[in-house]
Parts: sequence; C-alpha cells; structure tokens
Amino acid sequence: HHSFDQAFASTILLGAGAAVVVSSYTVVPEAWFAPEERGLATSIAVQSNYAGWALGSFIPIVVQNPGAMVEFTRVQVVGTVVILVLFLVAYSTRGPVVERAAGLHATAGFADVDAKARRLGLGLGL
Repeated sequence: HHSFDQAFASTILLGAGAAVVVSSYTVVPEAWFAPEERGLATSIAVQSNYAGWALGSFIPIVVQNPGAMVEFTRVQVVGTVVILVLFLVAYSTRGPVVERAAGLHATAGFADVDAKARRLGLGLGL
C-alpha cells in the first residue's frame, strides 16, 4: 500500500513537471536564440524529451534487485539536485535575444524588460 501512494504522488509531480517542460519548447528558444537558430533549438528540446523516455527503457537492465533500485534512485536524486542547482545559478528570465530586441541593458529590472517588450509587441509576459 505504501508503494502505491508513492507511485501516485510521483505521477502527479511528474505530470506537473511535464506541463512546464512541454510548454517551454518554444518559449525558451524564442528568448534565447536568433530567428535562424530557433527551429534547431526547438527540435533539440522536443527530441531530448523522447531521448529520456528511450533511455528509461534501459532501467530494467541496470536495476535487477531492490538494492540496485535503491542505488539507482540515489544516483538519480544526486544528479537531479546538481542539475537543479546549476539551473538556478545560471537561469535568467531575460534571454539575450529579448535584450537585444528591446535595447535593454544587463542591469534593467524585470518591470523595465516587460514594459519595453510589450511596446515592441513581443508579448513575452516577463
């Protein structure tokens, strides 16, 4: 019964996370890549999702007993925390393409970015 509750909770969390990831496929390239690079950036983002599913099919080869499952989960947690920390350190809501288009400086506040983006018709809702 306990494992069912964990599976149910993780399914809900994975669904919420997937909603964020799937909705960012075009938003991130629009802010971070030049128009001629956006198609490739969007394709890489979409295909990375499918690559994760494909790589997940190898889990039964690696995890063959409960001890291996615990170790595999531990490695996943450490990897996820490292990636999350790197993301939080490096993330900016303003991509360089938006800054160039709006004539913004690195010190511009979020309100300035949003106001200038709206005036330019970018409608990014920063």
